[in-house]
Amino acid sequence: MLVSKIREIEELLSKGKTVNKVIISSDKKIHKDLYDLIKATKTPIYRMPEEIFNAKFKQSSGIVGIVEEVEFSDIRDLIVKPENGFLRLLLIDEVEDPHNIGAMMRSCACFGFSGVIMTSRRTSIIGEGVIKASAGAVFRQKIARVNNLTETIEKLKKEDIWLVGTDPHGGVPIWEVDYKRNIGIVMGNEEKGVRKKVLEHCDYVAKIPIVEGEDSLNVSVAFGIIAFEAFKHQNFF
Repeated sequence: MLVSKIREIEELLSKGKTVNKVIISSDKKIHKDLYDLIKATKTPIYRMPEEIFNAKFKQSSGIVGIVEEVEFSDIRDLIVKPENGFLRLLLIDEVEDPHNIGAMMRSCACFGFSGVIMTSRRTSIIGEGVIKASAGAVFRQKIARVNNLTETIEKLKKEDIWLVGTDPHGGVPIWEVDYKRNIGIVMGNEEKGVRKKVLEHCDYVAKIPIVEGEDSLNVSVAFGIIAFEAFKHQNFF
C-alpha cells in the first residue's frame, strides 16, 4: 500500500507504525525533521531517478512510503469504556467509496470516537484513498472488520452500547437521541443506506432533517453532523 503525502508518512513513523521503505524522487528535498525520523526508525530509504519516479508514482508529492496493510483489531479491543464521558463507535455498513470512509474516520478523530467497525463485504479496503481522505486519522483509530453486522450489534448491546441507525427518510431527528450513554452510530451505503435488517437491530433510527425537495446528504457529511451532535453531550463545553 502506498502513502504519498509527507504528513501521512510522518504520522505513520511518529506513531511507531511499520513503513517498509521510503522512496524519494531524485529532484526532491525533504526537511531535516522527516529525514531524522526516517533514520531514527531505521526505515530503508531509496532515491529514484525523477523520470522513473514520476512515471511510477504519478499522484505523489515526490515521496512515497510503502506500508503494511492497516492492522485490524479484535472487536473486544474496541469495547473499552473511557474513564470520563461515554464510548463512541462508528459502524460502517457497506460504504464503498474510500473517500467517504476516510472522511468519516477524520470526523471520528475530531469528535472523540475511539473505534470503527466495518463490514467485510462491499466495504472499501483501507488503501491510499482512505488514508488521504482521513488526513492520517486512520492510524489513530482502532478498526475491526466483521462478517455479520447484526450479530456484532447484538454483542455491543450486551456491553451497554446503544446503536443509532441512520435513515434520511425515517426515524427521529438526531437531536432527539439520548447521547448520554455509550453510543454506536451506523452509517450505510452511499445509494442504499443502512440495510433494513441492520436498522431493525438498532435502538434508535435517526435522520437529519433537510429542506423539502432535496434527497439526502453525502454519507460522510451526514456522519460529521451526527458525530458532532454526540460530541456535544460529552460535557466538553
